[in-house]
Amino acid sequence: MIDLGLLRQVALTAFDVNTIKVLMKTGGEALWNASIVKPETKAMIQLMIDKKLIEMVERPLEPTKIRLTDIGRSAAAQIEASMQAAQRTAPVAG
Repeated sequence: MIDLGLLRQVALTAFDVNTIKVLMKTGGEALWNASIVKPETKAMIQLMIDKKLIEMVERPLEPTKIRLTDIGRSAAAQIEASMQAAQRTAPVAG
């Protein structure tokens, strides 16, 4: 079942959804190198951190990563459920 309340509560943007989808494909986390991304991307990632969708993981002697939080994983599950529902209701061409 899709919890639209959660999705509305965190006010997901297209960037949020696309980033969450990428993180879903990579096991919930990905390497993050702030020195090679545009300032706009850094700002959007910071907004996702502010919404508690992702967190920055910084450990000594390891590359920095971004990772889905519990809220991010819940949003990911809702996105996946809505994509599956859309596939079930999509008309079949033929």
